[in-house]
Amino acid sequence: MNLGSCPGIQGDALKYLEQINRALAKAAEDLHGFTYRLRPPGFASGNLFESLRQYVEGFGRRTGLTATLNLRSSYSEPSISLQRATLRVVQEALTNVHRHASATSVRVDLAGEDNLLHVTVEDNGRGMAATGSDQGLFSLGIGIKWMMTRIRQLGGQVSIRSGPQGTSVRVVVPTVHSDGG
Repeated sequence: MNLGSCPGIQGDALKYLEQINRALAKAAEDLHGFTYRLRPPGFASGNLFESLRQYVEGFGRRTGLTATLNLRSSYSEPSISLQRATLRVVQEALTNVHRHASATSVRVDLAGEDNLLHVTVEDNGRGMAATGSDQGLFSLGIGIKWMMTRIRQLGGQVSIRSGPQGTSVRVVVPTVHSDGG
């Protein structure tokens, strides 16, 4: 909307209205992104690989990173709760790559074997800074702590390896749970 063409609006009023207009456009963009992350297109279909493919491709477009998804072996579709948790783990890992890693590329691998789902997110960024004297300890944000808690609730494990060549988040979780999955 061109506010300059509105009669009677000028000077400081025009400047403030233009700022408000830009803020509203940014809020609408943020809301669209938030909604997309909560429920990406294709997720309702119950096809985890397709949902992840769409999300990873969109992530690459939004961030400018080279982002790829690989299905390394066949697997049977896990329960909806496991699909949802897997999607959230990948979203959190990719968000961390974008915010903190200074990476140029990231790869998401999905594989299944022996009633286990394996998910790996690897980047080529600068790695996470170790804390304290033990180089294995990292300062974990709330997103990573949530990820670990949710995967443990499903009977799985999360491991994180990080160094100057990048970070790898690996998740292994059973595909059969008490929720009927």
